[in-house]
Amino acid sequence: LFRAEYVHIVDYVEREMPEPRRRELLAFTEERPRRCPFLDADQGCSIYSVRPLICRTYGAMNPRSIRREEQRHAGEFPAHWIRDFVRREGGMVCARVAVLEPEKVAAHARNVIDGTYERELERLSAEVEIASGERRALFVRASGQEAWPLRWSWGGYNTVRFAPIKWLRERFAGYWQKAVLPDAG
Repeated sequence: LFRAEYVHIVDYVEREMPEPRRRELLAFTEERPRRCPFLDADQGCSIYSVRPLICRTYGAMNPRSIRREEQRHAGEFPAHWIRDFVRREGGMVCARVAVLEPEKVAAHARNVIDGTYERELERLSAEVEIASGERRALFVRASGQEAWPLRWSWGGYNTVRFAPIKWLRERFAGYWQKAVLPDAG
């Protein structure tokens, strides 16, 4: 989850969700949940219109289209970019998902391989502030970093933005030491 995506989703949750659900989502601090916190009772996405890139592109390709794009771009991009693309897309193949717009696959593949998606989300994320004042100071002290992570989990960002300040003072340093997803690539 890029920082810019997080802020966009928070805005949506605050604006569109009923109070009990909003409280539940903004209090969520788990960094690696077994289940997406945005799944509704019917297992559908409750934030579909503002879902992050990883969800928008999940299942966008199948093994055949991945191989085709791997071959198409071999020699055009560095080999490690192609390997990263194959690993990323191969890890998101889902037998239950059908590609509805195959004409978009080639552009999607190029955007993944050359980093277009990530560069734009990083640019937007650099402009976004998660929290200020004491929350920011506690983050800097615990992490040793001046900038918020560009990528983290919903629960991780929520922790620094919405956890009670008393909890942050007493426990955030330990939470940060156990964190594994900030800026995970």
